[in-house]
Amino acid sequence: MTDLQQPVAVIGATGQQGGGVVDALLAQEQAVRALVRDAEGTRARALRARGFATSAPPRGC
Repeated sequence: MTDLQQPVAVIGATGQQGGGVVDALLAQEQAVRALVRDAEGTRARALRARGFATSAPPRGC
């Protein structure tokens, strides 16, 4: 990953398909921003523990 590389946003990063996309991008040393439904959920916390930035929509959306 270069300093100028823009992250790829993965919508649904905590799900089955999104999680696979995240892993594939990491294997290519691509920066990733994980978009999740519940930022405080177990899977979102696990992504943050791996060093990912996570984002979620405001409650009620």
